[in-house]
Amino acid sequence: MSVSSGTKVSKKAAARAAFIQLDSSTNHILRDCFRQFSIETVSLDDPARLHKEKFDAAVIWLGDGAEAFLKEARESRSNRRVVIFGICGGIGEAIRYSKYGINVLLEKPVDRQSALRAVRATHLLIVNEFRRYVRIPIVVKIEGVSGMQHITGNTEEVSGGGMSLRYKGKLAINDDLQVTFDLPNRAGIKVKGVVCWVRPADSSVGIRFEPSEQPGRDMVRKWIDDYLDIT
Repeated sequence: MSVSSGTKVSKKAAARAAFIQLDSSTNHILRDCFRQFSIETVSLDDPARLHKEKFDAAVIWLGDGAEAFLKEARESRSNRRVVIFGICGGIGEAIRYSKYGINVLLEKPVDRQSALRAVRATHLLIVNEFRRYVRIPIVVKIEGVSGMQHITGNTEEVSGGGMSLRYKGKLAINDDLQVTFDLPNRAGIKVKGVVCWVRPADSSVGIRFEPSEQPGRDMVRKWIDDYLDIT
């Protein structure tokens, strides 16, 4: 059956990642990683382009000038939900940008294995093939209390049912934990949970939100709905 001359056949555009202020080595490694998932990469040196063009991901060196790009991205109508990879010298340098919703952190020098893991973990989100309770990678500061112990650290992923953290302190499976943190455009979230896994080697821990009905969990769910533009 032939297609009439008046029929338009649409083809889904490839997802695109903007590369911002990257050194040549990092650029080369990340470009190869994104290519494996059919994601195009574009070098960007003008923040204004984030108001004129649509991108699905952005990889940015969190150094001088980074805030201008981050601000443009999050205030742009077409790019406010872009998945942001922050390249940094250490978590202390990056956490000050948490209000912009950095999704993934990669420390310099970036190695190919870590970069590929990060792209593999986020590529479905980048190409907009997600589900309502997908885990959203995001890096924000947390403060927590478990019994008499005070916990500090940062999030790695957040979902409607729990979160994973990198933290300073000592936690064990089944410990109760109350965590306080801010998400972009939603501040002062307090949520109770139970430790469901611990990985001492990389100081990370998984938290399951309990009880299932609590205001903090509802705030997280609503933030995820907004992030994914679910109504």
